[in-house]
Amino acid sequence: MGPWLLFSTIAVVAFFAIIWSRITLDRTAFELQELEGRIAAEQARYGELRLEVARLESPSRIAPLAEELGMVFPSGTETVAAKGVERTAGSPRRLAELRSILSASGP
Repeated sequence: MGPWLLFSTIAVVAFFAIIWSRITLDRTAFELQELEGRIAAEQARYGELRLEVARLESPSRIAPLAEELGMVFPSGTETVAAKGVERTAGSPRRLAELRSILSASGP
């Protein structure tokens, strides 16, 4: 009788362990599905916000507002030279540093 009782106990414990693991997996799957839904919603919102930014940055929207404020296109350009400042291309090391800074800042 002892071995059957031990076997039955192990079988019942194993059965409940399998049920518990399935419940845990199913709960995790539901959480994952909810997170995927949230991600999809936020990606859609991101797309809408990008469109809104593009609309707000549009020159056809900004030009009339600038004209209302009295802004006009310049009639010409003028170069100002400062004493003691030389116009050089710079050292190759400095140019490499500037390129790395500009590429790191992104578009």
